[in-house]
Amino acid sequence: MEIMKNSIVKLFVGALTLVGGLQAANAAPLANIQLLGRVAGSALPFSSSVTVTPATTQVEYILRLSMAPVGTQNVQGATTRTVTSVTNGVDGLNSLSLQITAPGGAPIQTDLAAAATLVASWLQGTGANGGTPTLRAGDDVEHDLLTIRPVHAAGVFSGAPTEDFGNGLINLTSVADGQVVMGLGWGPNSGSLKINSGAAIIVSTAVQAGADPMIGLQGLTIQVPEPASIGALGLGLLGLVARRRRA
Repeated sequence: MEIMKNSIVKLFVGALTLVGGLQAANAAPLANIQLLGRVAGSALPFSSSVTVTPATTQVEYILRLSMAPVGTQNVQGATTRTVTSVTNGVDGLNSLSLQITAPGGAPIQTDLAAAATLVASWLQGTGANGGTPTLRAGDDVEHDLLTIRPVHAAGVFSGAPTEDFGNGLINLTSVADGQVVMGLGWGPNSGSLKINSGAAIIVSTAVQAGADPMIGLQGLTIQVPEPASIGALGLGLLGLVARRRRA
């Protein structure tokens, strides 16, 4: 009998652990911000990864906001928020605090020498601005872009389901084989968002630094393809031309 009791207890504890694990696995941001790019002056679609050559001097970027789909859950301690509706013009974000940074010593060196250009409606709130170019640590030439502060007027929320709200240029000061990841991070200020046509939710710096941030942030990869990849692409094109000639 004692063995059976112990087995039942173990099964119960295991079930609770499994449920907790599933809840953690399902936890996700209530909104997402992407830093997307393309070679400046091109007609290519904006992407999370941009391929450049040593002759490329600039990459243009956009900041894209997307609200999480219905069913998404976000967990903050004992509070679980579930997206049950996403209403355009009602739900979305009112304010953000962002920064774009790059590591020193990467094969591709970048410079964010100018503030981002924000959509007019994101410049209506107190303190709104496109950020401050700031010299990178240990670098007296290249800049990161800090304290980007998109803010709507009080009571205005947007981004449902998606919205491009800012853009700018990344200067490439040195390009070699390899890649650099332009990090999109949270800045020093709080933000606010709204889901389910409910009350505004404060997005604090502490929440954003936690295991389950309310707003997900995705950076941009800028890369030079390896010579082997270029060679394989060239051979593939030659093969395609040969097949068309035979046809």
